[in-house]
Amino acid sequence: MTDEDDALLCALLARASRGQTQALAELYDLTVARVYALAQAITRSAAAAEAVTENVYCEVWRQAASFDRRHGPVMAWLQALTRRFAMAEGALRSLIATG
Repeated sequence: MTDEDDALLCALLARASRGQTQALAELYDLTVARVYALAQAITRSAAAAEAVTENVYCEVWRQAASFDRRHGPVMAWLQALTRRFAMAEGALRSLIATG
């Protein structure tokens, strides 16, 4: 992603932090393919990847105001959230499988 892409994502995230659902929808449209692909690569399951993706964007909605661009680009933040939720999903599936 370019700096211009990140600037757009930052602007959308700022709007989402003020409760603008359309901004979250635009952010979702621009980033969901990458988030889902990463989730599927980690979980190796379409169903788990869908759950992870949903959790990521719910977290984005809740935490949009806490995003700090000085710590990196928006996409890096989304990828970190995706990895965290995917690992949690994998741990949950392991617990369920082992009883």
